[in-house]
Amino acid sequence: MNEKAYKLIEDEIGDLVNLGERLIVLASRSDDSLQGEPLSVVATWVSRSGQLIRKLYGRDSQYFEAFQDVGKKHDFTNIHGNYYDHVCQLTGILKGIQHELKRGLLVDLKKLIQASIFADF
Repeated sequence: MNEKAYKLIEDEIGDLVNLGERLIVLASRSDDSLQGEPLSVVATWVSRSGQLIRKLYGRDSQYFEAFQDVGKKHDFTNIHGNYYDHVCQLTGILKGIQHELKRGLLVDLKKLIQASIFADF
């Protein structure tokens, strides 16, 4: 993976983690379910997160399965002070990916997969 692509991924995951953390604070302080612009931000955050996870790890990965599990068990259109654990869970998944990026584990994984594919030829 070239440095420019790595930086783009790193920036995107950083943005998603930061947004998740802000949504946790917003939700924890909300007496009513989020509506309007905040709900639009949540929908965008969930979509961007799922797309990034799928692109990086594929549909069979533990990260994507965890993402789907959160989405199946929880309603991201209903978020308020008493119901935002799912926002915390998705933020935690994103933090796990961020950790892998910071440690260089994603690059190592891609290299191992590429090496394995070329070894088969």
